[in-house]
Amino acid sequence: MLAALTECFGGLAMIVGVLVRPAAVGLIFVMLVAIAKVHWSNGFFLNWSLEPGKAHGYEMNLALIGMALAVLVGGAGALSIDRWLRPGDMASGPCSSRRISQSPRSTSCATRTGLQHVLLGSVAENVVRLPPCPVLAVKHRGAPG
Repeated sequence: MLAALTECFGGLAMIVGVLVRPAAVGLIFVMLVAIAKVHWSNGFFLNWSLEPGKAHGYEMNLALIGMALAVLVGGAGALSIDRWLRPGDMASGPCSSRRISQSPRSTSCATRTGLQHVLLGSVAENVVRLPPCPVLAVKHRGAPG
């Protein structure tokens, strides 16, 4: 029951773009359990010929884990609800003025590590990757990493 809810609402969260990192963690866990409990004994490949009595392997589960890992690392896309709910995010902050000059903006950033980085992502990465103007990110002296 919990696996079905995770697959249903985790998939819906991925489509709509809300809470994608926790959804990705849940989907990865469900796929790993499915591989261990159901698909591992059937080998790697799917049963493309739909041969009776032969079940599917874990090929599709690995593809879904790869997709969820990509979302876990990259976060929600630019057109997601996660981005819409946080319009004042640091990624848009440095270039929020109406007239953007070519001079680079500078900002300091702290480092998130461990589970916090996995679930919340990296603000510095978004600051450097997403804005339409040049940005220089400088790490705090006491920051880990």
